[in-house]
Amino acid sequence: MAAAVLLMAAPVVWFQQPLYFFNPDIEYVKAKTLRVLAGSFFTDPVTGFPNFHPPWYHVILSIPARLGIGLDTLLRYAAVQNVALILLFSWLILKRLFDRRTALCTALLVPFIFQHMGPGQIYLATAFYYSLPFYLAGLWLYLGPATTTKNLLTALLWGMAFLISPVYLFAVGFVFVYELLVRRDLRRAGAMVSVFLATITPFFVQAHSVYGPGLAGSSSFALWRGLPDSTWWMGFLSYLVSPVLGAPLTWPVPFAIAAGTIGMIGYFRRKKRLPFLYIAAAAFLFTAYHFSFTYASRILYLVALLLTGCAVEYVWTMIPRRSMAILVLVAAILAGTADHYWRYLNLYQEQAKGFADYERALAGLKANLGKYIDPAGYILATDLTYRMMIMPHVAVHGLLAYKTGEYFQLNPDISRRMQADYNRLMGSDNTAVIDMLCDAYNITTAVAGETSEMTLPVFRTIAETWTLVFHDEYFRIYVKPSRSS
Repeated sequence: MAAAVLLMAAPVVWFQQPLYFFNPDIEYVKAKTLRVLAGSFFTDPVTGFPNFHPPWYHVILSIPARLGIGLDTLLRYAAVQNVALILLFSWLILKRLFDRRTALCTALLVPFIFQHMGPGQIYLATAFYYSLPFYLAGLWLYLGPATTTKNLLTALLWGMAFLISPVYLFAVGFVFVYELLVRRDLRRAGAMVSVFLATITPFFVQAHSVYGPGLAGSSSFALWRGLPDSTWWMGFLSYLVSPVLGAPLTWPVPFAIAAGTIGMIGYFRRKKRLPFLYIAAAAFLFTAYHFSFTYASRILYLVALLLTGCAVEYVWTMIPRRSMAILVLVAAILAGTADHYWRYLNLYQEQAKGFADYERALAGLKANLGKYIDPAGYILATDLTYRMMIMPHVAVHGLLAYKTGEYFQLNPDISRRMQADYNRLMGSDNTAVIDMLCDAYNITTAVAGETSEMTLPVFRTIAETWTLVFHDEYFRIYVKPSRSS
């Protein structure tokens, strides 16, 4: 298992970069951490409104960041930690439910399971991936011999996981329902629910900050979405067999389906049932409905892990010759490991090609922009420039500079209004309109790319009426005349 951890973590250590450097989720993590460092826990770093994006991962990152450790370094460490702990606790959970041989073989298949039967992107150092080891550690304790201390620690770990990523709502809630209605262990259930609710108290404070001003309404979560129609079920089935892409025609899909099918056969042939498998399956279905298919793929990993364990266990009994069973399982492990390395080494190599150019283009802007921005205000920039060059490095809001506000869990009415203002601003060469919208959002600084972005009407007008305070071969920074005087 130690060798497996080293092998999985090796690409991060070798390339010395957090993967998905240009991923919006990673850029958002950096922006959120900068906002926490500025003392704003619940404010969305982009829109400026309170939202339900959990800040607790970013609070954790902000502690070493305050001590001077760079965010890229922290995310690299987080990725290595996540990989190691996900693999470790997956193995420990499997040992609770199967024999050591089955647990080891299944754990070595985790790279394939995670990528093709779960959320994928195991090196993505975002809140969910950081929360998963907390949830798995709690599950490992829960599946073991029950003691009061373990019950309370399980609830504490699940509460911490929920604070970092509320996607565990049903994965945790259905366990409590099982304890109450099936096992009828009121004392255990009551103790666990009490500790869990006490642990997530900060979430209720956060909820008040969103619901109090009437900012709720994002479709990230909904209690009722209507009866699922044929389109929903088709999408659900597509993500069930291909949870990363929702594309059922990719080559790993038959192998994932085979593992799941053999696992179900093996499960119904084994004498000892796994109640948590039913709980995880129900949590997956409810998460897909109330959250989204993307969120559901995160819970699907729990189902896939147990089904693959049943499949491995069944292979040992189905193939009478041990040497043949070993050959089949070793081939599957090697294929999964090879797929993992091929995929992620290619991703790293593609990222490395543009990383030096990115750093070079960013240098001047990053060194100078902080002198001219108001962290409580907004900045005028295109969505691409804001997302890639400003948001991860300087604490300043953007005028909803990324497609729709749903990405930021923003109320749809506010989202549409901000998006309309952004589009109107970018297309205007009218000084009065530009001034009106900039005043409405407290915009006193503008950043434009030196080449294509300077051809936009708004930046052509700003070049004539605002003050140029910085420019290099990549970017220009303008400030309103009143600000520069």
